[in-house]
Formats: sequence, structure tokens, C-alpha cells
Amino acid sequence: MPYKKWNIYLTKKYVVSGMQAIKYEDIIWIYIVAVTKYGANIGKNLIIKTKDKKEYTIASVKPNNEIISNILDSIKSRNTNIKVGYNDENVHFFENYRE
Repeated sequence: MPYKKWNIYLTKKYVVSGMQAIKYEDIIWIYIVAVTKYGANIGKNLIIKTKDKKEYTIASVKPNNEIISNILDSIKSRNTNIKVGYNDENVHFFENYRE
């Protein structure tokens, strides 16, 4: 499924964002983070973390845009083992993850 406006393509095996191709099976954690400037919410980023401990920001949108949740849900549906959301449990899981 293409999200052309954001340069994101979800193929059968990969998330493709710009020049990055990330296998769904390599993704272990995904979450949305608010972007603020001088205390004002100016947007949201979709963050992917992988088994090799790399971090990718694959989407940046305005604060009211819900497409980012749709992208997250689509990725999650392709790998049900992905941890979703930013919380202490997922931070601990990622910090202690070993292949």
C-alpha cells in the first residue's frame, strides 16, 4: 500500500521509506512520538526500531493527521510480534533485546 505523499510504501515484506527498506520481520518496536517546539505540539513522528538496534523515523506529519496511525496499524498487521507504543515495558524490552 503506498502512502505517496509521505514517500512510504508497504510491500509484502518491506517498509520502504525514502531510500530505506526495512523488513517487517526485523522490526521489534514501533511508536508515535509528539514533536514539540517551544512547548507547542507541531507534529508527530513514526519511529521504527529494529533487531539490530537501529532507529528509523519513517513518517512526520502535522499533529492532527491520523494517517500515521493507519501506517502503524498496517505495519503491525504484517508482524504481530512488534511491540507498539512508547512505555517503560517496551523501552526495557528494546534495551535488553538479544537476537
